[in-house]
Amino acid sequence: MPPPPAGAQALLASVGQSLSEDMAATISPLIERSAGVLATRVVDEVLTIDSRGCLRSIRTRLVVEAVSGFPDRYTAVYMSRDGSSSGVLGMRALIGCRVGRVRRHPSSPIVAAEMLLGAPLLPGQHHVLEYEVVDRGRTTRPRYARFIPKGTSSAVITAPFDRYRVPARCFGRVGEEEPRELSLSADLATHLIAAGIPGGQLEVSWEWPEQPSLPPEPAR
Repeated sequence: MPPPPAGAQALLASVGQSLSEDMAATISPLIERSAGVLATRVVDEVLTIDSRGCLRSIRTRLVVEAVSGFPDRYTAVYMSRDGSSSGVLGMRALIGCRVGRVRRHPSSPIVAAEMLLGAPLLPGQHHVLEYEVVDRGRTTRPRYARFIPKGTSSAVITAPFDRYRVPARCFGRVGEEEPRELSLSADLATHLIAAGIPGGQLEVSWEWPEQPSLPPEPAR
């Protein structure tokens, strides 16, 4: 099998881990349709973590810039935790885009989707888009990581927690730095904020208490 094109390699790197050639082949067709190159300038993500500690969704708002050609789409990629399935993953457009083609890997928990812009961007033009990843898997996960491309000026990851599932401690990590402890706000959310990022992975993680509070049973 020939190696994936350079654009696909860059996209696959954004998932945050090494992927197989089969996965690259699954996603590559989405890259080849773009008529230009977009650069990510600002990333703002908000997680939804339910009362059982499951990551249910990620809402992503991006500021992108056309750096060459006349790009008319952004390719969003999401990989869930091992043991999950791409069949329980979905993406929906919210602001400044609409969903185009969607590709799912048949045996790994990865989904990719085109977020089509309203019109091609001119070189140097910026655009704001927002989309949401929905994860219907039931595995609890103590961390969330997002690859931040080189050239991103700022990034924020917000993790609000349910009042029945409050972590004992939260941590944030930027690139290869050592994890640092994050505070939990009065509304039970933690924030990881990074500026002037050289490119790399942002990670928010948390530790659950030994005996979490459980939500009350529904009335019968």
